[in-house]
Amino acid sequence: MSMNLSRELANALMNIWKSHDEGNIIEGFEAAYKLYSLLGCKDEPNCSVAAMLTISAYFVSDIAEKYQGKNEEKEDEYYRMAGELLKFSRKLCDLEPNSADFTWRWWKAYRHKDRNKVKKYLKEEHRSQFKNLEKEKCAEECSEKIMEAAEFHKKRNWNKVLEVLTEYFEIYLKCIYKD
Repeated sequence: MSMNLSRELANALMNIWKSHDEGNIIEGFEAAYKLYSLLGCKDEPNCSVAAMLTISAYFVSDIAEKYQGKNEEKEDEYYRMAGELLKFSRKLCDLEPNSADFTWRWWKAYRHKDRNKVKKYLKEEHRSQFKNLEKEKCAEECSEKIMEAAEFHKKRNWNKVLEVLTEYFEIYLKCIYKD
């Protein structure tokens, strides 16, 4: 796979993260659209809807966070809603949708500062996407890179986020396209 494609994908994901941090739904939409286009979504209307659903999922998870430590049932309700938005967006783009069940769980674990659960659910998210015999190794490597990128994200070190996400997508693309 091309380093250029990995870099473009990394830049798109980083821009989703940045726009979410800044509360900029339009830039988030544009970044998510770019990400799905690069991942092969050719149907423009589906790509647009998927992009809007994806950035919306990020903001719905913010609502979930407001219930953290106050009302776990409500918190989980909003995280599950974010997961459903992601699942539908992935389905629209012909990507594996069920991995979204693990995405919302690692998002919650991340906000609860539970590193072990973050790693567990990140691995599950990636394991569900990979079909090859090396899926355990792929899931492990991808999980580690996302966790590393998230640490730099927390520090707003966008150069390092881009660097690590580029490494992530190099691994991800090799794994997703293996037989």
